[in-house]
Parts: sequence; structure tokens; C-alpha cells
Amino acid sequence: MKKLLSILGAFGISLTITSSVTACYPIKVKKSLRELPVQDIGELKGTKDLPTATEIINAVLDKNADFGISASDFEVSGKITTSSVKLKASSTSTNFRGKVIIRFSYIKEVDESSTINSMNLKLSKNYNKYINQLSITKIVIKNTKN
Repeated sequence: MKKLLSILGAFGISLTITSSVTACYPIKVKKSLRELPVQDIGELKGTKDLPTATEIINAVLDKNADFGISASDFEVSGKITTSSVKLKASSTSTNFRGKVIIRFSYIKEVDESSTINSMNLKLSKNYNKYINQLSITKIVIKNTKN
């Protein structure tokens, strides 16, 4: 009986040690970029024809601050347009996987500090601009003669 108890005791100790040595750490599951809470980041403004990758990345980080994403987790993977761009998870990201299309509206700002020195002006490409919250009671148009 003593031999049987000692064999069972040794066997029990070896099972306890083996299970603790071979236990695996939990595998970290990467989140999909499609799970970003805010994929339409609103308006982006700039002076160039298209937004830069840095402007887009900063806006995505700002709008999704509570999601735990950083600039090193993703990169631009497609052509940047005035309304959307495709982002993909970077190969070094340990937190994210996949691709997502980010939507926005890009507004090219025109420099308003220009001085007009000519009487004969032509319209440029920027003649069609939207004016928000325009009050006509504040506009004064003077009658001019050439």
C-alpha cells in the first residue's frame, strides 16, 4: 500500500509541474481595422489639391482616440482622393489587421490675403465655392464706373 501511495504521489506531483510548465499564455487576437468606430472623419482642410497622408492619419487618430490605435499600427495603401483613402494595418502592428476605407470631405482653402491689382479679372478654377451662414444684411455693393 505504501508503494502504491508513493507512486500515486509522485505521479500527481509530476502532473502538476508538467501542466504549469506547458501552459500557454493567452494568444492576443488582433482587431480588424474595419472595427474602427469612426470611419467617416468629416472635413479636412488644406491648401494643396489633396490631403497628405499625415493629415489623414492625424485625423483618424483624433477621431478614434478611445480605440487604442497609434500611427504605427496602419499606413495608407491606396490612392488619396478628395473624399476617401484606403488604410491597411502595418506589418509590424501587434494590435490590428486588415484594411478599411476612410471617408472624408477635403476642402481646399484659398489664400484670402491676396491683393487685387487689376481691373480685368477672370475667374479661376476656384470660382465655385460654398458660403456657409451668409448674411445679406452685411453685404455692401458699391456702384463703380470704369
